[in-house]
Amino acid sequence: MAIHASPRLLVLLFLAHLLAALAVNATPLPLPVRLVIFLPVLVSLTYHSARDALLRLPTSWISLSIGDGTATIITLDGSELTGQVSGSSVATPGFVILRIKPDGKRWSVARVIFPDALEHDAYRELCVRLRFPSGA
Repeated sequence: MAIHASPRLLVLLFLAHLLAALAVNATPLPLPVRLVIFLPVLVSLTYHSARDALLRLPTSWISLSIGDGTATIITLDGSELTGQVSGSSVATPGFVILRIKPDGKRWSVARVIFPDALEHDAYRELCVRLRFPSGA
């Protein structure tokens, strides 16, 4: 299933980072210190927006295939990532948190996928496969 850019994720990332920036601004720290703290917030917003919401970085997921508890992901640069779908993945009507333990890697990777990033039937299929990994 093809993954598309997600306007909903982009808006939520912006709002979360705006809230972080407002929290930093509300502190009694001197202005130069607050400006230094704003930099990582801005870098985080830029990176996660480009990678996860706009799908512009080489590591952005553009295709996903799930079957029998395994997942295959194709990234924008054409590389393929295969691994086991983690039992801690979450499927809801509003979003999916997909955690995958790549083959031969120590750490799992995770992405949030909103319904607007997939076709309607593909999103339903993803939710069903995550809720019933062996029988669907």
